[in-house]
Amino acid sequence: METQSKELTPVQKKRQALREISKVAKMMLQTEAMEEGNVNEIVINHFYTNETHQEFKSFKGWMKNGFAVKKGEKAFCIWGKPRDKKETDPQEENEEQGKKSKFYPLAYIFSNAQVEPLKKKESA
Repeated sequence: METQSKELTPVQKKRQALREISKVAKMMLQTEAMEEGNVNEIVINHFYTNETHQEFKSFKGWMKNGFAVKKGEKAFCIWGKPRDKKETDPQEENEEQGKKSKFYPLAYIFSNAQVEPLKKKESA
């Protein structure tokens, strides 16, 4: 038998790490009366937030508020909005038998410690 050891891509590694954190977050939601309503909120509030990182927004969210992400900063990962993903069974020949499932893409956010105010261009 041939064993293939595939190296995970950086995105796959991030997805895998977020899955592990999300498992803990789901258990926290089920066992404790948490104020937060979803896994992303638990991940942000209990795993990412500390003395340095207090507020989180997307790249565009910071831009709208007059801030730019500092060069070289690495984003925090959360789950994006679910998208429909159609799965088909290769053994089934009927095209209408496909099952629909949800695919959760990665979304990237930055904290207040990773941004700086935008520099306004001075008019000559």
